[in-house]
Amino acid sequence: MASTVQHPERLGPYYILRVLGEGGMGIVYEAEQREPVRRRVALKMMKPGVDTREVIARFEAERQALAVMDHPGIATVFDAGASDDGRPYFVMELVHGIPFDHYCDQEGLPPRRRIELFIKVCDAIQHAHHKGVIHRDLKPANILVSEVDGEPRPTIIDFGVAKATGRSLTDRTLVTSFGQAIGTLAYMSPEQAFADGLDVDTRTDIYALGVILFETLTGQIPLDPKALGSPAFLASLTERDRPLPTVVQALTQLDGNRLDYVLRARGTDLSALKREVSGDLGWIVLHATEKDRSRRYETANGLAMDLRRYLADEPVVARPPTPGYRLRKFVRRNFAATLAATVAIVGLVVGATAATLGMVRARAAERAALSEAATRAEVSSFLTGLFEVSNPLEGAGNTVTARELLDSAAVRIEAGLSAQPEVQASLMLTMGEAYTGLGLYPEAAGLLRQGLELRRTTLSESDPGVAEAQYLLARALSARGEYDEAVRLGRSAASIQEAALGSESPELAATLATLGSLLYEQGQFDEAETLFQRSLDIREAAVGRDEPAIAQSLGSLASVYMRTGRYDEADRTFVRVVEIREASLGSDHPDVALALSNLGAVRWQTGRTDDADSLFRRSLDIRRRTLGPEHPDVGDILNNLGVLAWTRGDYEAAAGLYEEALEIYRTSLGPDHLSVSGALNNIAETRWQLGQFETAERLFLESLAIKERVMAPTHPSVAVTLNGLANVYRETRRYPEADALYARALEVREAAMGPDDASVQQTLRDWVRMLREAGREAEAEALERRLDDAG
Repeated sequence: MASTVQHPERLGPYYILRVLGEGGMGIVYEAEQREPVRRRVALKMMKPGVDTREVIARFEAERQALAVMDHPGIATVFDAGASDDGRPYFVMELVHGIPFDHYCDQEGLPPRRRIELFIKVCDAIQHAHHKGVIHRDLKPANILVSEVDGEPRPTIIDFGVAKATGRSLTDRTLVTSFGQAIGTLAYMSPEQAFADGLDVDTRTDIYALGVILFETLTGQIPLDPKALGSPAFLASLTERDRPLPTVVQALTQLDGNRLDYVLRARGTDLSALKREVSGDLGWIVLHATEKDRSRRYETANGLAMDLRRYLADEPVVARPPTPGYRLRKFVRRNFAATLAATVAIVGLVVGATAATLGMVRARAAERAALSEAATRAEVSSFLTGLFEVSNPLEGAGNTVTARELLDSAAVRIEAGLSAQPEVQASLMLTMGEAYTGLGLYPEAAGLLRQGLELRRTTLSESDPGVAEAQYLLARALSARGEYDEAVRLGRSAASIQEAALGSESPELAATLATLGSLLYEQGQFDEAETLFQRSLDIREAAVGRDEPAIAQSLGSLASVYMRTGRYDEADRTFVRVVEIREASLGSDHPDVALALSNLGAVRWQTGRTDDADSLFRRSLDIRRRTLGPEHPDVGDILNNLGVLAWTRGDYEAAAGLYEEALEIYRTSLGPDHLSVSGALNNIAETRWQLGQFETAERLFLESLAIKERVMAPTHPSVAVTLNGLANVYRETRRYPEADALYARALEVREAAMGPDDASVQQTLRDWVRMLREAGREAEAEALERRLDDAG
C-alpha cells in the first residue's frame, strides 16, 4: 500500500527534495540546506502516529548515538530540531553509496580487497563501541560504500533502527512481544534472539560482523531464515551444540548458477577460493560467529587486527597457535631469509614461544579492557534517555545545546545511579571526556575525579579501568595547565597498563603519547621524545608503518623536532605524515588538512613563507569543503594564515583573518572557549602593533578573563596574554602595571618551560626595555645579565 504521509516542503533551513526511504518509525528525505552553507543532506523525521514513548525513545537513541560519534566511517549528524507539529527530526551527512555486498560484487573485488574494505567497517564499529554505542542491526544494507578520490569508503548508517509498535513480523526486522525492533534476523546473535534482546553487549555486533564477513567471502549467510523458516532458524541459532556451517561448507552447497556468479564476482575459481577461506580466514570467521559470546572476539578491533595479521601472513589469534603453525607463517613471510639462515631454527622456535606469550597477553588485555560489557549496555541505555530533557513533541523547535545536555546528564548521573557504581563511573568518565572536548575543563576535571574515585572503590588500584580514568583526567588537567598532577596521573596509568596489559598494549601506547605531550608542554623535550618514540614503536609493531595511528605518533615526534630546532627532521617527518594520511584516508580528509597545516608551520618557521602559505591554503580548502565553513578547524587554519600575515608585517590582514577565526569560534564553541581567548589575544597583538592601544588593552583583558576562568593560573598560555598586556602598558607609560605583569609572566614561563626557553627570554627582553624607558637602569642591567647567561 502506498504511503499516505503528507511530506513537508521545508523544515527550518532544509528544503525537502525527495524521499530516500521509509521505515516503521521514520522517513528519510534528501534535502537541501541553503543557509548558512549550501549542501545536500539526509533528514530523518519521525512518522506521524507512532509517537509512543518506546518509539520516541528509540528515535532519540539513534539521534544521540550518531551525535556522540565522530568517525569518517559513521554518518555525521549536523543538526536536530522538530517540525511545526512537534515531530522530531535530525539532519545528517548524505551518503551517496551502495550496500557493502553490492559494491564488492559490482567492482569484482577479490577476497583480499574485500577484507581490506571490511577492516574499515570494523574500525568504525570499534569507535562506536568506544563511545558506548551498540548498533544491533549491522548488515550489508546498513553499510554504504562510496568512492572518495577513487578509493572506497564504507559508511555505517541506521543506528537504532526500529519498527513502529504493532507492525507484523517480517523476514527483515524482528519485533518482540514488547513491540521493539531489535535487529535483522539473519545477522542477529544468539543472545539477541533470546527474549527481548536486552541482554546484549558489544559482542552482538561482533557476531553480525562475522556473518557479514562470511557473506562477503561466500556470497551467502551461514543460516538463512527465509529458507529455514523463523522457528527452525531460531532453534539452530540458539542451540550451542550445533555449530554454524563453515565457509568451505557454504561454498560446497552453492548450486551451479549461484556458484558461477559468486566466483565471477570475486575473480577466482572454486579451488582457489576454497584454499583462501579454508585456513586462517575460516578460523577468523568461526571465531567471530561463535554462538557462545564469551568465545568470540572481545572487540571489533580484535577482529580487525586478526584480519590484518592474515593479510600480512602473520599468525592469527583465532587459530590454535601451535609451534609448527607459527614456523610456517614465519617462513612464508621471510622465505629468502629462512633459506639463508636455517641454522637459526632453535632461536626461531624460542622467538615463536615469546610471540605466543605476547599473544596470550594481548588477548588478556582485550578481555580486561571489555570486562565491563554489561556496564556498557547500561551506559548505552542511559545515553538513549538524554534527549528526554527536551522532548521535541512538547513544542516546536525546542532544542538543547551540547553544554545543556551534558549538564543535565551530569546531574542525573550523580543523583540517579548511586546504586550502580560501575555504571556511574563509566558514565562520569564518558561525560568528563565530552566536557574536555567542549573545552569545559573545570567541569571535565570534576566529573573525571569522581569517576576515578569510583573506579578505585569498585576495582583494585592495579586494574586497567583505574588507569583509563587516570589517563582521561590527566588529559583534562593538562588542558588547564595543571601539569604536575597530570604527569603523576599519566605515569601511574602507564605503570598500571604495562603491568596489567603488557608492554605492547595499544592502551599503553595512547597513555605514553599523552604523557609525552604533557612533558612537551613543560619543555621537557628529551623525555617527551623518548615517550613519543616508544608509543610509535608499539603502534608500528601492532599495525605496521602506514596506518593513521602511526601518522599521529610521527606528528608528535615532528613537533619535538621542530621545537628543538631540528627543522630538517621535522620537515621530513611531517611530509611522511602527509603521505601516510593521503594514502590511507584520501587527499580530501580533515586529517590530511591537519598534516598539511603542521608541515606549513615548519616551512613558516624556516622562512619558507610562500610554501607555508600554499600549504595553509590547501588545508583551508579541504576543511571548508569537508567540515563546512563554520567548523572550528577552519578557524584554526585562518589563525595560521593570520600568523603568516603578521610575519610579513601586514597587520591589518592579520587582524582580519584573526577576526574571521574569532567569529567561527564564538559560533561553534561558545564565548568562553580557549580558542576564543586565543583569537582575542592575537587580534590584540595586531592592534598593539598598529598603535591602537586602547583597543588592544580591552581585547587582552577579555582574553585574560577567559583564560583565568578556564585554565590554571600557571598555564603558559596565561603568560602569553600577561606579556602582551604588559607591552601595551609599557607603550602607554603605565610602568607599575607593566612591571607587575612582566613579573607574573616570567614566573609562569620559568615554572612551566624552564629558564632557558625562548618564551622566558622574550619576557626578559620586553621587561628590560620597559625598565630602561622608566629610568631603572640598574634593574635593567641585572635582567640583561640573566639574558646573557642564557645565551
